[in-house]
Formats: sequence, C-alpha cells, structure tokens
Amino acid sequence: MGTWLLLWALEVAAVDCKGRRIPEGQCEFNGDCANGQVCANLFCRAQCRGLGMDADCAQVGAGWHCRSGGATNVFVCLPPDQEGFCQYSSQCHPPFVCTNGICGVQCRADRDCLVISLDGRSRCLPDGSCSFRDGGAPSDAPSDATQDAEPTGDGGDGGASGDGASGVDGAPADAAGSGG
Repeated sequence: MGTWLLLWALEVAAVDCKGRRIPEGQCEFNGDCANGQVCANLFCRAQCRGLGMDADCAQVGAGWHCRSGGATNVFVCLPPDQEGFCQYSSQCHPPFVCTNGICGVQCRADRDCLVISLDGRSRCLPDGSCSFRDGGAPSDAPSDATQDAEPTGDGGDGGASGDGASGVDGAPADAAGSGG
C-alpha cells in the first residue's frame, strides 16, 4: 500500500509541474520564452550582442539599449530607464554598479560614498558615481610622515588640500598647489 501511495504522490507532483501557469511574457527559464528571447529578471527579453551594441535593440523600441541580462555573457534589450541586471558590478555599464541584482547608481548623496570609502572627503557626483580622493601610496611622498597628524587636527586645511589633489588626477598635493 505504501508503494502505491508514493507512486500516486509522484504522479500528482509531475502533473502539477507540467501544468504550471506563467503569465504571458514572463518566465522562469529560457525555454519559457519565444525564439530568440531569453529569460532575464523573470521576463522574456530580446537578446543583443553586448554592452554598447544598442543598435541591436533599435527594432524593439526607440531609445532601448543593450545591457546585462544578469548571467555571464547574456545581454538583453532594455528600455532607457533600466540599466540592466547583474551579479557583479563588472556586468554593469559604467558608472553603474550592481546592487541587489540590478545595475544602478553608486550614490545619491555624499554619505553613500562615505560608507563605501570611509573617507569624509569623497563626494557623490551628478552621474551617481563616487569621487574618491587619490592620496597615493604612503611611499610616494617622504613628507607624509610629518603630515600624519594633520587630518585629525584641523579639518579645514585637509579639505582644501584634498580638493586641490582631486583636480589633478594622481598628482601629489604639492604639485597641484604649485600649478595654480
């Protein structure tokens, strides 16, 4: 009797699995989509060749672009207000980063950048990316040992030298100051 009960339960489960209903246009697997489309973020989407291949999406809609589909080497056409799906930030079109599986801005306020860098002078730029101060390696400037106490002392001078150094990418702070 136990064997028959087990077989009946397996048959019911198999029928239920085959009879799953997915709303039109939505998907769980690529096989749920029409030819040429892939399942990305539970919706069937037109596939394209890669980041920057926006021309592949022109037939889908005006302004649609090719972005990450969330899996390795899978790219899909998305509307202008969506930047793609991801597992890693490297799958996102710069300057966007991966957050909770969706490519989006890195920051909306300066404090978002502070959490990432632990540097009070980092700033959120208008494009949604963080501007981090490049202080260089400690061995780059022998005078760093004499300036170690400066950031904990007067924050005003530290902010001014940080702003000057950020204007000249990678240049030491005194090189930036002597130029202007």
